[in-house]
Amino acid sequence: MTEQLMSLRFDHALQKRPEPLPWDSSGLDIFRPVFEAHPEIEIDGNLDTEALIGHVFGPEELYNQVRYVPRIFAPFTEGDPMFGELEGLVTEDALRRTFSVPEGPLEFVFVGTSDSFPNYYVVATGDQSPGNPSVFQTDHETFFWTDVDRVGSFADYLAGFTTADELRAYLGSQQP
Repeated sequence: MTEQLMSLRFDHALQKRPEPLPWDSSGLDIFRPVFEAHPEIEIDGNLDTEALIGHVFGPEELYNQVRYVPRIFAPFTEGDPMFGELEGLVTEDALRRTFSVPEGPLEFVFVGTSDSFPNYYVVATGDQSPGNPSVFQTDHETFFWTDVDRVGSFADYLAGFTTADELRAYLGSQQP
C-alpha cells in the first residue's frame, strides 16, 4: 500500500467539490480565491466557465486546493529524520488507538497538503484495510496531538474532489 500511495501522481492540484453553503447556495464560494485574483472571470454576473476551469486546473496553486505530494512521516521510528517530532505532544499508544494500528511500525503517508483547513491528510501505513485505507485529516495548529478526524476511506477521500468535466457540468447547472 505504501508504495502505491507514494507512486500515485496527479497532473494538477486536487480541487474540492463545490457544495452549497448556507451563505452561498451556488457552492461557488470555494472559488473565491480565483475570483479575487482574476476578477475578469465574472463580469456583470456572467461567469466565464472555461476561464474559471483553466485557473482551477492550471499550474497556479490556489488557497483551498489540496496538493498530492506523498511523503513518509515516521515520528516513532528510530533513524527516521522525523523521529521524536511528536515527543511530549501525543503518545504512540494514543495515535495507535486513533488510527487503529494495534502493532507494527506507526508510520504515515501524507496524501494531501493544503494552505487552508485542514492542512494535512494522512494514511497510516499499518491500516487494517490496505486496499482502501482510511484517510485522516489534521491541521497545522493541532498537528496530530489533538484534532485528528477520519475523512473516510481513500476512495471516499478522492471522491471529494472534482474533475474539470464534473466542474463544467456543475457550473452549467448553476447558470440561469
